[in-house]
Amino acid sequence: MDGPPTGNLVRIAAAPPSGAPHPDLDLAREVLRKDRKATAEFVDRYTGPVLAYIRSRLQPRTEQVEDLVQDVFTAAWQYLPGYRGTSPLGAWILGIARHKVEDYYRSRIAEAESLDGADVADDGPPPDLILDRARASQRAQQVLGGIPEHYAAVLRWRYWDGRSSIQERLRSRVGVRRRRSSGCSPGREMISEGGGRMADELDQLWRQFAEATGDPEDPQAPARLRSKIFSRLMEEQAREGPLASVSESKAAGRDLCVFEEIMRLAPVGEEIRKLNYCRVCHARVLAENMDNAPIWWEGCPYAQFHRAALKST
Repeated sequence: MDGPPTGNLVRIAAAPPSGAPHPDLDLAREVLRKDRKATAEFVDRYTGPVLAYIRSRLQPRTEQVEDLVQDVFTAAWQYLPGYRGTSPLGAWILGIARHKVEDYYRSRIAEAESLDGADVADDGPPPDLILDRARASQRAQQVLGGIPEHYAAVLRWRYWDGRSSIQERLRSRVGVRRRRSSGCSPGREMISEGGGRMADELDQLWRQFAEATGDPEDPQAPARLRSKIFSRLMEEQAREGPLASVSESKAAGRDLCVFEEIMRLAPVGEEIRKLNYCRVCHARVLAENMDNAPIWWEGCPYAQFHRAALKST
């Protein structure tokens, strides 16, 4: 069965398919051959779904979303040899995204697990649950934005991936020690060592958060993000050896940019035709740093990323 490795993404051997492989296996094989154009198609096809998945699970704190998306594609390249075509490639890469989100929350929870000094407000109730379902997303953000980060991390993780066992883990902690915090208003407490009260509060917050949350929005991946992912994958591929020759890409029916076409026709050796030209191309610099990069020539993945983004607006 296809799927990303469990836990910290250790490599697993996929079982051979019992029937015909999924058509996506052809694209995966082209990427593994380090065909630069197939790699661009891979990035273009799956960046949007991965971005939507990760953004919805990190809301409202989305400052690390794009970094995680890039990490997902780097991991996908590392474990692509394990893909056997028994499931769609998109489902396979979203499985990797799920593990990356889990790792993210594990690290955030671990950072906040020293609960001495965790400031829990009880000045008033969480967001009103009587609000209309049409305002669900806004209510969810209010719930998450008004509680300590380690609470919010647990809630988001539990909501998106069903981690109800977190409550049992918290209940197993030893006791709750309360103390007044200097400068805090009456009713504020400091909780250390987790324990039953934190678990009870999480149960209550979870019910409110789950009720308040609507379907995640599916954002269009910015062209500059696609460009950065493509550049990173090209660097990863080149680090492991030469890329597929531009002659091979042309023979496979892929379009070449004007510079690649010149190199294909020039009287140079195949070693030259296998170089990563994008690394020194000004199109890469423009594409990674501008929302609407002025790149228009055919056959350039960076140009295609930006043209696709313009059409979607």
